[in-house]
Amino acid sequence: IAPAWPLDRAIAVNPHWARIGMPVRRVAARMAALGGIQVFPGRDRQLQAWTEGRISAQDLDQAIRQMPQAQACGLTAEDCVQALHNTQPVEQLPLLIDVLD
Repeated sequence: IAPAWPLDRAIAVNPHWARIGMPVRRVAARMAALGGIQVFPGRDRQLQAWTEGRISAQDLDQAIRQMPQAQACGLTAEDCVQALHNTQPVEQLPLLIDVLD
């Protein structure tokens, strides 16, 4: 027997399903600001990978070539490595329930 109500109301649904069409960087930024959730490895882990040689300058150059925005602003591999030393915590937005209290 088919239900007479919307299926997404009758079963457990992934709360992040609505983000399926969004770019991963936008989702990551929203998750960090809204829930303090870190989608990508932290800068400390990336710095460790750089220091251990698991990430090379060639890797960074290739990544930059794949990002038109990075190329447009003149980002370099050296800029990327330098950014690993400058940690800036993401300011978490208050939850609606906290604002209403």
